[in-house]
Amino acid sequence: MLRTYRSLKNRYGRYRLYRVHRKEATKLLRPIEQKKGRLPRSIRRQTREYATEVLGWSGYADWLQVYATVAGEFREGWIPGNYYSQVVLPSINRKAGEISSIRSLSRHLFRSPHFPDRAHVMNGRLMSPSFRPIPDDAWERTLFRHSNRVVFKPDGGRESSGVMLLDARSLDRERLRTLPDGTLQEFVVQHELFDQIAPGFVTTLRITTVLHPDGQAHARAAFLRTGIDPNQHAPQAADFCIPLNRATGELEELYIPVSVETGRLGPFGYLPDWTETERHPVSGIKFSGLEAPAFREAVSVVEKLHNRIPHVGCIGWDVAISRQGEVRLLEWNARLPAITFAEAAMGPCFTGLGWEDLWRPAARSRPQKPRGSRVKANPTAKSPPRPA
Repeated sequence: MLRTYRSLKNRYGRYRLYRVHRKEATKLLRPIEQKKGRLPRSIRRQTREYATEVLGWSGYADWLQVYATVAGEFREGWIPGNYYSQVVLPSINRKAGEISSIRSLSRHLFRSPHFPDRAHVMNGRLMSPSFRPIPDDAWERTLFRHSNRVVFKPDGGRESSGVMLLDARSLDRERLRTLPDGTLQEFVVQHELFDQIAPGFVTTLRITTVLHPDGQAHARAAFLRTGIDPNQHAPQAADFCIPLNRATGELEELYIPVSVETGRLGPFGYLPDWTETERHPVSGIKFSGLEAPAFREAVSVVEKLHNRIPHVGCIGWDVAISRQGEVRLLEWNARLPAITFAEAAMGPCFTGLGWEDLWRPAARSRPQKPRGSRVKANPTAKSPPRPA
């Protein structure tokens, strides 16, 4: 009885995950096809064949079709978003990836001054980055030694939920005690190029590093993440606006691909629906010809830090560049470091790692698809493992 219950629970979980990914892929595909035209039947057939014959299940074709519509062609080596979350991450990051959600551990774990952590809140107590209690008469000079503002980030927060900008005038000891567990980071005054691209928003570099078979970490993808129009959101300050939609609470960001080799920005940025734009919709800045500041240094820093935690195979790093060109690591994500945008706009980014074969040795059961699906899986193909 217990085995039957667990089996049904796992099947339901896989089916739900399948529906979530299919819904997201379909939502993106429609506006892209409206701009670029419907994907040809021949390419749709290629995506289904590749999903079935190489990755083991035709349901992975949904993301492949999104990628192909963005790229204008089909490319072998792409990793679909649902295959990545169901097969790749459970294999290369396992449970160790969960630790990245505890933001207050980051600086202590990596022993790196590149994290701008000033203090941590733990069970209502203010602790130093080395986890020593901060006396009541020392918290102000600890937090505001270099700036009169700090950014609070709660542990376990997803995306930008719970992030707050706090200043020396309004913050007091009692309010600190009411904060949930999390990290207080020094406010980073960003590089002037980022201010020019998207005034009012904190622009970050997302760099994805991967452990290669030789055990060394290398950057495989990079892009800028920024906001679009501060008037459509709720800014916490003139230079600090989180691009959360007021109605839905969802992030609405502009993504700009960055070459891992040169640090140069691509000719197009991508709006929240992944349609292309050559310029920032508000500032009018043209992306082509621009170069991300301190990019090579940022890549070097995250690669070295990834080598310190070989427990996880893939990490997404959110990097800020200060006005002086200093690298500041705001977050690292190993729980679910998304790769779908990088694959669509710049991919395939993860070839040569053997990810497409991870489903084969431990193949167990194919993710459940809804009845009546017109896409049939190859009955001779093995099934991918159950998602974690």
